[in-house]
Amino acid sequence: MKAILLLCFLMLVGCSSKDNSVYDIVWKDFTNKEIKLEAYKDKWIIVNYWATWCVPCIKEMPILQKFYQQSNLTTIVIGANIEHSDGFVTAESILKFTKKLNIHFPIVKANIELDKVSLGKIKALPTTVIINPKGKVIHTHLGQINQQQLKQYTTD
Repeated sequence: MKAILLLCFLMLVGCSSKDNSVYDIVWKDFTNKEIKLEAYKDKWIIVNYWATWCVPCIKEMPILQKFYQQSNLTTIVIGANIEHSDGFVTAESILKFTKKLNIHFPIVKANIELDKVSLGKIKALPTTVIINPKGKVIHTHLGQINQQQLKQYTTD
């Protein structure tokens, strides 16, 4: 009897689960422009979760920028800032911060609760999520990332 109940439960859970595609994610940047991952189908997508107070995040920004410049025909880099919701960091300060670092890839307002449905839970900063051109999350890198790792993750 327990086996039948367990089987019924697993069937119900399996039937009710929605396939959460990364392409369903829509963010807003710090000028309130929508950034839809759907626009980047058939490209490698690198989503980097960061904050202005995170020293390793700041150190890897030039690395991400360089990678973005070198591979922007096949790859998009998106910086997902987690600070906007606390009210202490304004859009103006984020734009000024990224300009100072000479960052040209899109910077968006992360939505940790919604993002984790498709991209997984963010456990530390920085966290970089690698999505292949088919829309599958293939790697989540915790901590500072380097150029060699970016190349490795996007050629496998």
